[in-house]
Amino acid sequence: FMQQMTTYLTTRAANPDELWQTQWDYFNNLGSSMYVLLMASTGGKDWEEVYLLLEPVGFDCTFAFTFYLLFFTLGVMNIITGVFVENASVLFKPDDREALSEYMRQVEDDIEQVTAIFPSR
Repeated sequence: FMQQMTTYLTTRAANPDELWQTQWDYFNNLGSSMYVLLMASTGGKDWEEVYLLLEPVGFDCTFAFTFYLLFFTLGVMNIITGVFVENASVLFKPDDREALSEYMRQVEDDIEQVTAIFPSR
């Protein structure tokens, strides 16, 4: 984004307007470009606002931005969610003592059901 935006901004530097200034503020160096991508992908800044800033640069830039957002949202966020769910399931998994106790309770229930079906004489 930054390379394409830098080329675009230098060609329009002769007559800057409000859009040019906003584009310059967001994409004038690598740090600010990465920060804008972070904000757009995590909800800190509306992605449509960033898209509209990239739109004058061309289709390649807007396509790359859209692909980045889709990849981040569907890929990275699902992986992070999966890690949290896995960790939560491990935390709530019963330890060996609890598992043995539950198994013994189930065996006792099974024995009671069998003896109810076949009562002793």
